[in-house]
Amino acid sequence: MKNLLFCLPLLALGLLAGCAEQSKSVYYSNGISIDSVYDMQVHTLNDSSLWRFPLQMDYTDSCLVVLDDMDDYYFHVYTQSGKPVGRFAHKGQGPGELLSANQFHLSVRRNVLYVYDGVSRKIVVYHLDTDLISKLHFQEYKVDYGMLPSSETPFVLYDMLPVKDSVFLVKANQPQLRYGRFDLAKHDIKSVYGNFPTEYVAGKEEEIWSVFSSDTRTLFKPDYAKMLNATYIGGILEYFSVRSDLELLADTTLCIYEPVYGQAEGAVPVFVVGNENTQLGFEDVYVTNGFVYALLHEKGDALEPYSIVVFDWQGKAVKRIRTDRRLARLCVDEVRNVVYAMALDEENGYRLVSISLK
Repeated sequence: MKNLLFCLPLLALGLLAGCAEQSKSVYYSNGISIDSVYDMQVHTLNDSSLWRFPLQMDYTDSCLVVLDDMDDYYFHVYTQSGKPVGRFAHKGQGPGELLSANQFHLSVRRNVLYVYDGVSRKIVVYHLDTDLISKLHFQEYKVDYGMLPSSETPFVLYDMLPVKDSVFLVKANQPQLRYGRFDLAKHDIKSVYGNFPTEYVAGKEEEIWSVFSSDTRTLFKPDYAKMLNATYIGGILEYFSVRSDLELLADTTLCIYEPVYGQAEGAVPVFVVGNENTQLGFEDVYVTNGFVYALLHEKGDALEPYSIVVFDWQGKAVKRIRTDRRLARLCVDEVRNVVYAMALDEENGYRLVSISLK
């Protein structure tokens, strides 16, 4: 892979000291050059539904689930051929309802959906193994912020990733709890990883925390042996090994675009936002046991990417899948050899599409 610099966060102390004296920009490749490029045709699955702002999508054995707050429901279900099936998770404060939803996660069997509502401070678990999409069986679990470490900086819990049984990985905003282990049964949260790769990003502490925590994609490899975090501001991709009891070990960090940003006025804690000098990085990421599929912005292009960059779990970019449509969200079914995606519509919104990998 040409022109891609690998930043290894666990280098010897002497080497790290030498790196710290250099300009931040020397770490960044400002793009990825890949020899294996494949042109693939995009097929429209549904031309009647125009999505306003799809946040995420995934597939089950028979359906596609799209997270989009375009009406009174957060989740919208389609068949894999694009036919509408139903919707669930009404906006509200009642049982099974949500006030916020930014990401969701499916169980290994893809029949249970987990979503963390940060406004209501609860995890809602929807059981998808039913034909009554509008009346899914669900469970709710309150998240008591009193379990969090003491801190002068307010905590933000961005996501709860299911691991096994009643255990979740907490994704938060500061070193006392960047990633934590939340045990519902024991009513306990403990930190499992607190480091931020500060040597690669210029800025104050809270700004750096926001770059690596807010608007990022954090995903487990389906076998739970690895985890990754991909930034939207700039383009930094971190790989972690997952040890026993959910302890995380930083493996490889890919520095593609340097984070340049502004601040949301008056936000406490600090929240970084893009400005006229920002290079966007990862629009979306989807993982399988074999590969990492990324919608990575091209240098100087703020609109949705045309291509999917495929990485292996060692951090090597192995191929590029190029299309003639700008893509905002994706999920990949390697058994059926198909990518499902949200493509920018020519006039307004997004359309549900598929891309064959054969």
